[in-house]
Amino acid sequence: MNRTMLSAIFCAVAALCSISAAHAANPDVTGLVPKIWWDFETRPTTADALRNANMGSIDIVLKKEGTFGYQQGVTNGWALDTSVCRTYSNAGTYSTPGNPITVSAVMTLGTNPNGITLNVRTTAGDLIIRRGDTEGSLVVAWGAKQQASSQTLTTAFADGDSAFHLVSVVGTSTGTELYVDGQLKGSSPDFTPWSASGKVTQMQFGSHLGGLQTGDVQHGGLIDDLRIHAAALSAEQIKAIAAEYGLALLPSALGVSGDPQDWGTVIPDYGTTSGLSQGDTVSCSATGSETESTKIIPTGYSLYSVASDGGETPVEESDATSFTYTHGSDAGRLVWHWAQSNMVTVASGSNGSVSEGGWAGYGEPFSLTAAPDSGYKFGYWTGDVAGIDILSASTVIPSVTAPVSLAAEFVKAGADVTVQYVSPTGSDDNDGYFESSPKKTIAAALAALDLIASVAGRACTVHVAEGRYSISKPIVITNAISIIGNDLEPSSVIVSNTQGVAWANKNHRCLFVNNPDVRVSGMTFENGRDYGDGGNVRIDANGGMVTNCILSGGYTREGNDSAGANVAITGPGLVTHCKIFGGWQNNCQGCTKMSSVYLNAAGARIENCLIDGFKGSDVSSQPTKNSCGIYVEKGVAVNCTVLNCKSPYTDASGVAGILLLANGVATNCVSVSNVDSNGTVRAFMASQAARTSHCAFDAIAGETTIPEGMPNAVVGTAESFFKDYANGDYTPASGGPLYNAGANYEGMASVDLAGNPRKIGSKVDIGCYEGDGLGMIILVR
Repeated sequence: MNRTMLSAIFCAVAALCSISAAHAANPDVTGLVPKIWWDFETRPTTADALRNANMGSIDIVLKKEGTFGYQQGVTNGWALDTSVCRTYSNAGTYSTPGNPITVSAVMTLGTNPNGITLNVRTTAGDLIIRRGDTEGSLVVAWGAKQQASSQTLTTAFADGDSAFHLVSVVGTSTGTELYVDGQLKGSSPDFTPWSASGKVTQMQFGSHLGGLQTGDVQHGGLIDDLRIHAAALSAEQIKAIAAEYGLALLPSALGVSGDPQDWGTVIPDYGTTSGLSQGDTVSCSATGSETESTKIIPTGYSLYSVASDGGETPVEESDATSFTYTHGSDAGRLVWHWAQSNMVTVASGSNGSVSEGGWAGYGEPFSLTAAPDSGYKFGYWTGDVAGIDILSASTVIPSVTAPVSLAAEFVKAGADVTVQYVSPTGSDDNDGYFESSPKKTIAAALAALDLIASVAGRACTVHVAEGRYSISKPIVITNAISIIGNDLEPSSVIVSNTQGVAWANKNHRCLFVNNPDVRVSGMTFENGRDYGDGGNVRIDANGGMVTNCILSGGYTREGNDSAGANVAITGPGLVTHCKIFGGWQNNCQGCTKMSSVYLNAAGARIENCLIDGFKGSDVSSQPTKNSCGIYVEKGVAVNCTVLNCKSPYTDASGVAGILLLANGVATNCVSVSNVDSNGTVRAFMASQAARTSHCAFDAIAGETTIPEGMPNAVVGTAESFFKDYANGDYTPASGGPLYNAGANYEGMASVDLAGNPRKIGSKVDIGCYEGDGLGMIILVR
């Protein structure tokens, strides 16, 4: 029975949810199922329909089912992905206290032991549907709210069962029944989720309300078409629902499917033919097809009789491709058998040859071989490379289940396919494997390495020659590809954004990094623009490192609290040994996080960096907003020097130097000459919960003001702190307040920002540079 897409109409009040228009036009097959309080449908017809597939306050994440949709003949379906779905809460009341109720959901169990797919919270306790601790086990558990489940019903599927099943739980004041695909699998008179006061109030997907209990694991399987009924449904009614989804057969039905897939053209169509009486006949046939890339041939059929309890009895096996079916007293199930062959096409790039392609049976392996010409070597395979070793000249496609097209690429002897070279005098038509044949753009070099990094899992490197590289869109690195400037001096390799930022195109930052194995070094990034976080550079959730770089003139604006005009670290990333100059944030009246550097992740870190000259917004209509050199919402700032930054605000909370929230850490940092628009020093502001130690800053208005709770704080002036502040030498003055005044820490870098030994003396100096030693001291004992 083919269904149209059902929109989930969701009420958040004590009244009941109405049935969708599609459901009203297609009433439940029994005609007897009581009103549905909640009908959650995820079967949009197009990707564009996803946003409207479910209504309500739940944060919906849908996962494509591909050809494994539970309904026969349905492909490219969608189900709710419980691995990332958030809680639906405060949903109102979906039942009357003490009334019986039925929960039915089409779901897969997933692979996580004790992985929770659905939690239905009632005022009497939590009803949890999850996979057990072994493959194929289904557990329905019941317990008091936020407490370990004390009652369970269990059943088992085949090991590794990843199919969709209709799981139905019927609860009354006298007990509970568990059905799978319309078949009773367990019951208990002691298992009573709905007491005299119980009523459904909330649902949760993929997790346990109030926190996980011992043995419980978030993220179990997928869920689709969840219904909550205001009654204890009968076995007949539940089986009718299972039949509606193609997961069970009624006595009047003939189910048709294909093995190993629903291939070819069959009469009647794949799915369920209903309304048959005993003695009725149906003409059945199967026809294959052949294209240039696929051959599908019917090889016969199997016919089964299906009893009311779901048990199957073989009726007939045949190699015929047509016959007349006669319906008996029970349901029937017809399985057509198919043989499929797929074409494997193998092509060769220049400078080599490959073995021939050909037909491969469904699921069979297929071997490939490539041979280079003299002076060349095999590089890698391209095309449909899933499952093969792309760096091996002799490889095997482990299982051909669809047409495959592959090509062998050959490279000059001596080339390293994990390396690309870039130069302003190069060409993107070059192979990029040698300094003598470089690419012209960094983006082209990254594209040439993406396959090696993502499919082969190899760490790759782009070497960038001295020069200026003008860009109009960000350099994006999501695979393990590092970028290294060829000159040790980062100012000799410049990546500069050429575009302004506007509502029509808000992203013109220079660099986006989102891989823990990425290292970017020896380069300058300037004039990056973005409406969000990170004008020049952003290190995102998966992390990465930027080291020995210059970041200059970054810009962010508006963007609902955009932050980090020069750099934003929103994952476990590291920015170290960098000089960060200027930058500003403009037209940002609603922002509270204006900064040159922004950290907001537990593993975010900035170390041994100089932050100089950030300017906040020119808008001064928000006097209580923040604007600073370093803003640490979450993360660590260590051995950094922040100076000459300016806040446009005059309020005391408009800090210009370093700002730490409760989850921020600052150690061995200097904040000096950071002022508001009136010239008042605004050096440091920290939440009382922040961890700060061994930091140095200016005296304010001639007073010694130390942020509350900061141990070993150092107060002084720019002139006393540095060797020659007026001329830009920010090395700690010999014997001055910063010398030997820091806290040594585990994992401390071996050199400072200038490349000098990080520790001279018994302790590290405060700031990004290490000062000179005081000379030899001879102790006479």
